[in-house]
Amino acid sequence: MWEFAVIKIFVVAMTLVMVGFWGSVGILIYRLLT
Repeated sequence: MWEFAVIKIFVVAMTLVMVGFWGSVGILIYRLLT
């Protein structure tokens, strides 16, 4: 069942990357608008 664990870790990692990316974009837009 190690494949499942690897997939789960990969999904979590990608989610964190996307959250960080959109968080940076949101902060940038917020600074431009204010």
